[in-house]
Order: sequence, then C-alpha cells, then structure tokens
Amino acid sequence: MNAIDFQHLFEAIPGLHIVLSPDFKIVAVSDAYVAATNKKREELMDRVFFDAFPDNPEDAKNNAGYNLKSALQTVLDQKKPLHTPLRKYQVQKSDGTSETKYWSSEDKPLLNENNEVQYILHSVTEITDLIRSEQLFSSVFEHNPACIALSRVSDAKLINVNHAFLSVFGFSNKEEVIGKTSAELNILMDQESREAIVATLKNGEKVIGVEGQIRQHDNTLRWVSCSIEMVDINNEKCLLATMLDITQKKEDEAHKQMQANQLKQANEELETFSYSVSHDLKAPLRSLEGFSKLLLENYKGKFDADADRWLHFIAENANRMGILINDILNFSRISRSNLNTSYFPMQQTVEQLFDAEKNNYPDKSIELHIGKLEDVEADRVMLGQVWQNLISNALKYSSKNDHISVTIDCKKEADFMVYSIKDNGVGFDEKYKDKLFGVFQRLHRSEEFEGTGVGLAIVNRIIQKHDGWIQVSSTLGKGTEFVFALPVTKHNLS
Repeated sequence: MNAIDFQHLFEAIPGLHIVLSPDFKIVAVSDAYVAATNKKREELMDRVFFDAFPDNPEDAKNNAGYNLKSALQTVLDQKKPLHTPLRKYQVQKSDGTSETKYWSSEDKPLLNENNEVQYILHSVTEITDLIRSEQLFSSVFEHNPACIALSRVSDAKLINVNHAFLSVFGFSNKEEVIGKTSAELNILMDQESREAIVATLKNGEKVIGVEGQIRQHDNTLRWVSCSIEMVDINNEKCLLATMLDITQKKEDEAHKQMQANQLKQANEELETFSYSVSHDLKAPLRSLEGFSKLLLENYKGKFDADADRWLHFIAENANRMGILINDILNFSRISRSNLNTSYFPMQQTVEQLFDAEKNNYPDKSIELHIGKLEDVEADRVMLGQVWQNLISNALKYSSKNDHISVTIDCKKEADFMVYSIKDNGVGFDEKYKDKLFGVFQRLHRSEEFEGTGVGLAIVNRIIQKHDGWIQVSSTLGKGTEFVFALPVTKHNLS
C-alpha cells in the first residue's frame, strides 16, 4: 500500500484527527475534522495550525491557541502523550459568524527510528452538548428561586449551595458556607422536623414537602418546605436538599386562623344573643296576645268599635311578631346545625307537601305539573323545609288568580341535580332579585301577602350548606321561577 492509499485511509477514518509536523504545520487532516471546523482541506494543508485557527482578538479570555501551543511544545519536549479535558474554540460558520465549540483533545507524539518526534497526532472529541448541558444545569441550580444545597453523607459538609440558599439563610457568599455542616452554621431545622426527615431517609424513601422552621444566620426563624433525596456525585453518596421559603404562607395561615377564631366567637356570641333576646321576647308577647284575646272574648260589645278594632290589631301584630321570632330562631338554628344526610325520596316528599299546602286554598283551582324528580342524599329535615317554603310561596303569590298553575321539574347538569318550581303568580321586578334571599327582605307589602321575609333566607342558607346554589327569575304579573341545584353524589349516580 503506497503513501497515497494511507493518506486516503487516514482521511476517511471516523473521528476528528489532524497530523502536525514538529513545526506545527498541518500535514494530514481527517474528513470529519474538516467538516467540524467548516474549512476546506486546501485552507488547512501545509499551514501552521495557529495560522489556520487563530485566537479571536476580541475575546481576551479565550486563549485556546496559546494553550494548545504550550501543550504541543510539552509533547515535543517530553515525547509523551498529553490529554487536555477541555478546550474552547470559536469556529467560523459558513455565513461568516462564529460558533463556540468545546473539545477534549489528545496529543500523541509519533517517533522515528532515532526516537525523535516526527509527527504529532492531534485528536479531538467534541463535548459542546455536554458542556452546554452542564452550563444549563449550573444556571438552573444557581438561579432557581428555591434554596438548593448539596452535602456529603459521610461528613455532612456542604459541597455547594445556590444564591437563594444564601439569601434565605442570610449569608453573603458561598465561602461562608462551603465545607461546613448545618450544625456548624447553626441553621438546622427544628428537632421534630429533623427527626421526621432522618426517619424517612433511613427507610430509603425521598423526603417530600416536610414543613419546619430553620434558623437564619442572625438567628431569625423562618418556615420552609423541604424535600431531600439521596444522589451519587462522583461515586459518593450525597444529599440534595430543596427548600421553599413558606414563611409568608404560614403567617397568612396564622392570620386567617385568628380571623376564623374571632369570627367563630363573634357568631357564637351573636347566636347566643339572638336566641336569648328572642326567647325573652316570647313571654311578654304571649301575655300581650293572650290578654288582648281575653279582652275581645269577655268584653266584646262593651267597648266602642274603635276599641275592638285596636284590640284585634294588637292581637294580630303580637301573633305576627311571635312568628317572626320563631323564624329568627329557625334561621339561627339552621346556620349552626350540621348536616345529617341520608336518602331523600324527592318525588314522594314534594307531592305530599304540595297536597298539604293546597288545602289552604280550598276555593282555588290548583293545577300541578310535575316531572320525574331524581332522588339525592341530603338532610331530610332541611331539604323538606326548602320545598315547604318554595311550594308555600308559589301558592301564596299566585293566590290572587282564580286558577293557580305550578310546574316542578328536574334535570341533571354536570355534577349537579337541578330542580325548578315555577308559578303563575304576581311576580316581581327583577332589579330587586338580589335582595330576595336576605333576612327580612320582602318585595310585597304584608297587607298583600303575609310573611316575615325570613323564609327565602332560610332556603338560601340550607342550599349553601349542601354546597349547592339557588337562582330566581321573574316577570312582573306573570310569575316566578326558583331554580336550585344540589351536588350529585356517588349514591345519586347509581
């Protein structure tokens, strides 16, 4: 095989290789090296390597050529191979711009029979992707908003920490931290949290989201959520700890809890006050109503017409106030009662309540249109009161009509069972509908329709306690429709 054959063979071999003479001229170059450097072979052959690949004068920090020249001179002097793990080059692209490349190089002397360096084989392996991955990891590590710390298992000393760690723990630079243990820095978590972390790690599990308090460099306490796992770094067991500063969250939670406790106490005091006042009012009201009735029964005709009318007025208003007090007590009781849910026979309950309520209007033509009402799980007493109030209202506010028509229906929407009740009553102006579910809110005068203005507030509160919702729509003079929804449970789906 002649020299030309050897040259072609060398050029075709895989890998990035170049052969230099002792004066660093290029005497052979592989096809892969030519392609990697974006050069033409004629641009490289017989040229001094450093003329073909000059350093970038605008990049003062990049002196790869100088470093390589020093390495090649060492190979010439010592006649031994030399490995350089990392070199940075600016490789010119076809469009005239430059691209940064990272190479690992191996320089091997080729000796003649006189033991003199005849050639140097310069071989490189591109590690650009690896370096960029490491740079990306380093950037993510350093600029991550979470505190990150890496420590050895063998001696618990910190190997590396990021900027967030220094900021949260109150250190100025890494030199204050690296090579020391958390105990030496006095930044350990509280005892209970540390014991939980150690127990988890001993079981070979990861620590995820353990909350605890840490001590800053100035002894200030802060809350963190800590996750730790075991990792291998250069065949050595290490702990990678990631911590999120949750101090503000904890302070917000404590503030909300304090507000909740204060609100609970205020509600309890208000309920006690409401019950006490309502209870204390009942006794004099009963006396007022009873004595006024006795006067009417025993002294009827002994007073003039005005006196009889006034006594009737006193008795009626005393009775109305008694009903109002009972409604207030009922509203208070529902507000503080817990749900006792069970199977609720919807169709049967609604039909029975409607039949009972329509007996209050014996002179009216009453028609009920009712669809199939799906059963739910609910508090039977409370939901019964919802239907009682809604049916009662539908009939009451339609009672000025000779013919009363009520439509009750049901449909399923997403995760809710939606029920509706529609009447042909007097209706109301919808601009006032936001007031309808408030306590003591009435849209009609008591002379027209009796009531205390508490019933719909009770209905709304019951529906809310069931995690449902209620809406109303109405047209003045044409009727009103209430629509309420209750969440569908697994039992309801079966």
